[in-house]
Amino acid sequence: MPIYGVLGVTGAPPGKALETLRAELADEMGMYAWGEADANADATKVIDVQRLARFAYDSELIGALVYILTDAGGAGADPEGRSRRITAYTAATKTITVEYAFPAAVTVSDVYELYIAPGMELPQWDQAINKAIGEAWPEVWSKRELLIEPTTDVETYFLPTTQGITEILDVYAAPRGDLDGWPMQRLVKNLDWVTYGEPGDAYTPIRLRLLHPLSVERFSLYVDFKYRYPELNTRESSFLDFPYIMAAAKANVYATLGDMTHGEAKESGFLQKMNYWRGQAAERKQMLAAQLLGLPAVGVRK
Repeated sequence: MPIYGVLGVTGAPPGKALETLRAELADEMGMYAWGEADANADATKVIDVQRLARFAYDSELIGALVYILTDAGGAGADPEGRSRRITAYTAATKTITVEYAFPAAVTVSDVYELYIAPGMELPQWDQAINKAIGEAWPEVWSKRELLIEPTTDVETYFLPTTQGITEILDVYAAPRGDLDGWPMQRLVKNLDWVTYGEPGDAYTPIRLRLLHPLSVERFSLYVDFKYRYPELNTRESSFLDFPYIMAAAKANVYATLGDMTHGEAKESGFLQKMNYWRGQAAERKQMLAAQLLGLPAVGVRK
């Protein structure tokens, strides 16, 4: 399976990119394959004698989606990043024919992916993953840490909206300067500090107000906060629990397939699988929520 680059989160465990999650989701569901074109073709075909050998019947891939992952030239040129619905497959020559031409021909060593869920488009796979991530909240979140090193004596700090801060859990005063080496002090909510503002609004970020201002020469602040796992765009990564994402996303895919086959014989099978994976996701989420009790912060504090 191709490995994508991952945009990690500073101070957090390694994550998986949206594209990797999509491929692994489809693979676990038995709806995925990938390969490299091993012959030049016109712009309506993909030929791979080696890796398409597993598909022995002409009808197997009709309706599936072929996505050109990388162009062999390495410059991101067409047809990289393009997808097409498969309208014909010739097992004897291992040739895929698509519904309409790519902007450029698929050539030797172009890497492609197959998503073998007839009718589903790539955005629907991504939506299944992002819905799974969104459904983790509010039970599942990450405890993270922000270091504030003030340069002037102020009472109120505007916390960055880019940090995904949804709720402040704890605030610590860390001695520095001539007090360096002294133990940190945990400040008490509503006695030493309060917060204002609503999370998620870039124009009114959460504000941390110290009720007893500290000397900037002598103290830094460490802020422990709840971090809501964000939905993903292209090449962005998530470090949310992988088994949970897979279980919840499978349920979402089967729900989509159930909707697409409404009234057909296959619908009940898809809905049964949806219910099974929803149960698995719920159990995993419950376990993760329980583990958050007493979870140490992920960050830079020494």
